[in-house]
Amino acid sequence: MSLFVLSCLINSVMTYWYGFLFFQSIQAVADAMIVPAIVTLIRHHFPDERVGWAFGWFSATLSLATIVGPALGGLILKAYEWHALFLVLAILALISLMLGWIRIPVQTTCEKPSGGASIPWISSLSVLSGIIFLQMFLLEPTNIVLLVTAFLALGVFCYGEACRTPLLPKGFYRNARFLNACVRVFLIFMVINTISLYGPSYLRDVHHWPTDRIGWVILVESLIGMILANLAGRAADRYPLSAMGSGMGLSLLGIVLLLLTAFGIGSIWMFLFIYLLIGVGHTFTMPAQNKIALLSVPRQQTGNYMGLFQMIQFITGSFAAGAFGSWVETGGTGRINTLGFRLMMWICMGLLAGAFVTVLVDRYLSKWRTDQLDAFRVGR
Repeated sequence: MSLFVLSCLINSVMTYWYGFLFFQSIQAVADAMIVPAIVTLIRHHFPDERVGWAFGWFSATLSLATIVGPALGGLILKAYEWHALFLVLAILALISLMLGWIRIPVQTTCEKPSGGASIPWISSLSVLSGIIFLQMFLLEPTNIVLLVTAFLALGVFCYGEACRTPLLPKGFYRNARFLNACVRVFLIFMVINTISLYGPSYLRDVHHWPTDRIGWVILVESLIGMILANLAGRAADRYPLSAMGSGMGLSLLGIVLLLLTAFGIGSIWMFLFIYLLIGVGHTFTMPAQNKIALLSVPRQQTGNYMGLFQMIQFITGSFAAGAFGSWVETGGTGRINTLGFRLMMWICMGLLAGAFVTVLVDRYLSKWRTDQLDAFRVGR
């Protein structure tokens, strides 16, 4: 939080473009440190049977932020220059830092993580390079050099993982439930980020909606998500796999209806219903998804595992932009292509179908673990 405050304060007075980018990168480092710490605090301050409830309210807080943030940003920009945004961010972050200093215990656990705190430079930089070159390849599919370079970065990553300071947590490859959760969260967030990136532009370019109407639809979606967060958290605690599967089912239904609108079908009420389905589906999916991932990792390595889990969520935004950007855009005009949007919705349906398969795998892994425990008890 201190690093976040510092980067915001400097950017509030920065006039040099590359300096601005540098301190934005510092802000990203701060974000990367904050998010795993939040998840670790949830693990250590809530019993396992209340973790879903905690993640439900965490999601509600994020929904509230998506409502307040753009509105507050618009008001600030209406009265002041854009530098003021970073000054307000610094003030809010400073208040959060002070509250954390007062309320959060210095030590949350007596268990010490295994290994040192060395930074895995080789693995980290190779992952970053690989993502950048893969993103560039998605934008220029004919440039084979970019793809080869991305694979070379993957090779360097494998070498880094064989060194003494790997990026991936110890035992990662043997943790089947966490691996399954990582695949699922990648598929789910590819869909979420795709709709978030291109949905508003689709409504504007294809259905000629004014910006304020699009804003109202997104606002209602966020409000409903915030209202249902408590219920979603409780469902995640009682029936995590069922809650997650039901949420993905609602999202899938919303995407099917959104695909129909690309054929000329739809009204404002239908679009409102579609976005509510997708929003409610996401609200019920994520607390259960986060709980399953969290409880599948060793307690003393919570931050390490969940940091990786959050990283997978973050990179899906760039993959969604790179994978679909050239398809849905009409000839360099920046406007959405209806045919490309249809194809993108079909792919999103396929991604969600893959996520459903991971739920079935999770159910099988849960049953296998139960059978193993039963056999162990009988043996004793």
